[in-house]
Amino acid sequence: MTTWPKLSDSFCLRFVDCAGDTIFNQAQIRLLLEELRSEAKKQDDSKFREHLEKVIRFVERSIDQLHTYIKFKGD
Repeated sequence: MTTWPKLSDSFCLRFVDCAGDTIFNQAQIRLLLEELRSEAKKQDDSKFREHLEKVIRFVERSIDQLHTYIKFKGD
């Protein structure tokens, strides 16, 4: 079964809105990346972990890129 962090325990992931859009700026991306890596390590669901690892690789490419943001689009 896929689990996600307790929203109150996260600084960035708790703001990801499944119904709306969420944008992270360069000041937030390193913390977001740290939280994603931590969650990937905790996952028992291999498919969910693999997906998180793809997201991690994508987010890693954005570090220190001028005018670059990470945007999660809701439904």
